[in-house]
Amino acid sequence: MGPQDEIQLFLDTFGKRVKELRNQKGLTQHDLADRSYMDIRQIQRIEAGDINTSIWNAHLIAEGLEVPIDKLFLNKLEDSQSTPPQSD
Repeated sequence: MGPQDEIQLFLDTFGKRVKELRNQKGLTQHDLADRSYMDIRQIQRIEAGDINTSIWNAHLIAEGLEVPIDKLFLNKLEDSQSTPPQSD
């Protein structure tokens, strides 16, 4: 897998996570756009993995979803594992 493939995989995963969290909150894309002070098309493109959005926009999305920003970067598997890493 080349760098471009890895980037696209990250964008796709990030977009799916935003959509998953939005759906869990019972929000439409329009609702999230309003709450995040973003254009609906921007939300659509992020969820589709079409754009590499800014950290600031990720912050706004997290605020709109009322979740800590790190929730946007965790997948279901990581999210469900609550055991902290072991120290040596």
